[in-house]
Amino acid sequence: MNRAVNNISEPPSGIQRGKKYRFTVKSAEEAIRIIRDRLGAEAKVLSVTQVDGQGLSRFLSSPKLEIVAMIPEPEPAPAPAQAQSEPEEEPSADPAERDLHQTMDEPVRRRLNNPFGEIPTGALKDQTLGIWHLLRKAGFADSLLQSLRYTTRDDRLETLPLNLALAEISQRLRQRYRDLDAKPLGNRIAFLGTPGVGKTTALCKRLAQDVFIAQLNVQVLKIDGENPNPDDGLSVFCDVLGVPLHRDPVPKIPQSDLLYLDLPGTSLRNDREWQTMRTRLDELAVDTRVLVVHACYETDLITSAYRLGEKMGATHVVMTHVDELSNVTKLWPYILKGGLTPYFLSMGQSITSDYTDDVLNELSGLTFPANLLS
Repeated sequence: MNRAVNNISEPPSGIQRGKKYRFTVKSAEEAIRIIRDRLGAEAKVLSVTQVDGQGLSRFLSSPKLEIVAMIPEPEPAPAPAQAQSEPEEEPSADPAERDLHQTMDEPVRRRLNNPFGEIPTGALKDQTLGIWHLLRKAGFADSLLQSLRYTTRDDRLETLPLNLALAEISQRLRQRYRDLDAKPLGNRIAFLGTPGVGKTTALCKRLAQDVFIAQLNVQVLKIDGENPNPDDGLSVFCDVLGVPLHRDPVPKIPQSDLLYLDLPGTSLRNDREWQTMRTRLDELAVDTRVLVVHACYETDLITSAYRLGEKMGATHVVMTHVDELSNVTKLWPYILKGGLTPYFLSMGQSITSDYTDDVLNELSGLTFPANLLS
């Protein structure tokens, strides 16, 4: 008993057992590093919550994680008989990482997942599993898998080690993406979508890029539907950037200026309002129409959104909330076969970051993490 107590390591200097410590960090990875460095390997995570900024700051900075952790008091050593009859569980190599993943909110935890996370690691070395079976188990649609086969039965892939076969599949997906007939962007760009998909946030992310990075002359136009289209956060953000925000009817805007149009979020079932907005876009000669899709929606809702995009003459697509998606494989058929040119991916609530227009590399990296291909 005394020997067990004496083997317990002392906490770092200035740290007390049983006392709760609070950290605010930018990511789960940073939290794990800070907990390990400041509290040591015995630290236990008590709670993880996502914290948004207040007022204007929530538009200008990424959400953060608030971590509460502590070093627990030492537990009494088990009785000898119990220690012999009940084998101890093998602890995680990193207790802080283990506890953090167990307690963090689901949307945060999903950012650390990958499509193959539920497949045992040993299966990646099991050639009898079969590459096509593995991809189907990971969530790839059968229609997409059939299009990736060069022959009815791709025997060469079946004989490769699975990590090499996955690398080959990754290359085939990349080639399919490069073969897409990408539509050009015009200087009149409308963002459209159903309520709650993050349409206005997506517009602001692009607006920030064009003003801060490209230093373009940009203006924004709000289109009203049956009900007024509120400008709330958008008007504040435009004021910060010095970008003019207009209401329809549109004033005279130089053709050289880039014009973004924000359409009201409208239900998929409201055909009359969608037709009214389609007519208005035609009158304004809007040549680029961006369908904004919530990546976490079920496939039937995403498919319905794509049908709406077809009715509205959509040319491009933006996927939002990608960081909250536990499995990105369902997005590949829409990206490759949906008929819309990928514009960018939106990850997170910040309207000045969490954005990438490198859709191919981002989606590939989320689908095939490097450790699966090594």
